[in-house]
Amino acid sequence: MRNSVFLIFFSFLCLSLSAQNGIDFLHGEWEDALAKARKERKVIFVDAYTVWCGPCKMMSRNTFTDPEVGKFFNNNFVNYKFDMEKGDGPAFAQKYQVNAYPTLLFINHKGELIHRALGYKPPKPFLVEGKKALDPSRNQSLLELEFEDGTATPEQLFNYALNLKAAGEDYSKAAAQYFATQSPKQLRSSVNWEAIRELSSDMDGPEFRYLLKKRKKFSKMHGKRAVDNKITEVLKKEVIASAVLNKKSRYLDAIALADKAIKDDGQTASYLKVVYAEAKRDWSDYTYKAIYHFDTYSVTNPESLDQAVRNFTQYVADEENLKHAVDWARRSVVLQNAAYNNESYARLLYKLGDADQALKQANKALQLAYQEGIDTLEIEELIQQIRAGK
Repeated sequence: MRNSVFLIFFSFLCLSLSAQNGIDFLHGEWEDALAKARKERKVIFVDAYTVWCGPCKMMSRNTFTDPEVGKFFNNNFVNYKFDMEKGDGPAFAQKYQVNAYPTLLFINHKGELIHRALGYKPPKPFLVEGKKALDPSRNQSLLELEFEDGTATPEQLFNYALNLKAAGEDYSKAAAQYFATQSPKQLRSSVNWEAIRELSSDMDGPEFRYLLKKRKKFSKMHGKRAVDNKITEVLKKEVIASAVLNKKSRYLDAIALADKAIKDDGQTASYLKVVYAEAKRDWSDYTYKAIYHFDTYSVTNPESLDQAVRNFTQYVADEENLKHAVDWARRSVVLQNAAYNNESYARLLYKLGDADQALKQANKALQLAYQEGIDTLEIEELIQQIRAGK
């Protein structure tokens, strides 16, 4: 009796420690995971990773070790880590169309994909993905069948479009079908604001036109910045498409809409002109428009500033023009002191011949990369290049 009590206590302690230590991943073959899922009537969570993937390491370090994540995933899933470059990994990656890392897959005991997500997820967003996978209405295989048969309900169309977007696949048809089921009155609901924010991508879509028509009401309900950002996002996509497809009239329509819909002294329209020149790869026009935009307006997006710095470093030769980008690089780093923009700053300085300052900035980028848990190879190669050239 004493031994039985001890064994029960020991088992409880192990389970508690497992939960405290995060996700308990199954060790063994893929067939073992399928068999365990079949026996326990659970869905399999698969961390599809590679050993060189920085975000994969961040997931392992920051997310999979979270106690709340561990408790939820250990209770509800069979958890399995799968290196996509070893053993059966390449065949698995081909079967489930794993093209980016990490890819987070949720698969039933039959080997059918239920749900997927891409990229690094902190604990709370990762828990949301797990809960989505357990929602029968979000079963990707079922939703796909309902969509193809034309029997999907509005809720199923909405969920299917969201799943496709999370998987990095084309969701435009499913989104268009969903919005076609919604009346103007329904589009004002909080649920449909989420739908517009997540799924609207067509400048001619009825939901986008309704957003433009009622933008003041939407701004009052959901915030002017959120509404302006959504309008900009859709117009940016249209501008890029018009450049690729050589449809200048479409581009001009997008610029006109930006001027009319967003009252910011022309900043959004100016930004879209920069985007268009970049998409056209017209670097002479891009140089002119970028200098005007980033020197005229107070741009507070560090990634946008960094993109301009990278483009100037790669495609602009004139030293006087490059000096404009030095200011943008400084502003980007002030707004967000990260490895990516410190590296860009270093490359720009090196191109301008300031090896000492470039080396200082590159070393700073390297230290930040270590802290962020991202791959450091390119930064290390840059440091070696600068030292060799001094």
